[in-house]
Amino acid sequence: MARRFVVLQKRRLGAAENGGRHIIFGTVSDARGFPMAGVRLLMTWEFMDAKDLPGLYAYTGGAGAYEFTTTMGVFAVQVVQNGISSERADQLRNTPSEPEPGHTSYQVDFRLEDDDVPLPGELEAAVRQLERDLAEVKQILVRLEFRTSNFELRMRDLPPPPGIARLLWLFGRQDFYRRAR
Repeated sequence: MARRFVVLQKRRLGAAENGGRHIIFGTVSDARGFPMAGVRLLMTWEFMDAKDLPGLYAYTGGAGAYEFTTTMGVFAVQVVQNGISSERADQLRNTPSEPEPGHTSYQVDFRLEDDDVPLPGELEAAVRQLERDLAEVKQILVRLEFRTSNFELRMRDLPPPPGIARLLWLFGRQDFYRRAR
């Protein structure tokens, strides 16, 4: 799967919740959930191809937020970023047939999906697995130290192999090969 923007949330707000405004607003975040600044979005009137209409553009600010002011109509919003496809949030209605005509707003949030970036939670799981692996390596080093205590006297004049030296340094055991001197 290539990089693409997906609609994370599409939520209608009534006049009581949005203060009587008629806007389409939301945020754009990266695959890890961090806000993306400078992302271009396009709002078009529904049932018209985006390439046939000029539409209205907005850019996200530092917090990844954007906002469009709407009139009466049915709208669609999508991210328009160089070379990255986007889902389109459509059927964003602000019409006279709505319960609160002219005062309907929508929150539409987008997130970038990227196979090369772990999703929230995946990175934490990988760190926990790495911690378990490191604990196992520490146990192996302790067993090696116990089993090789007599052998250590014969090895005191030889430096440890590079890979072992790095592991010993990582786990604070630099003196392992020097104690018998």
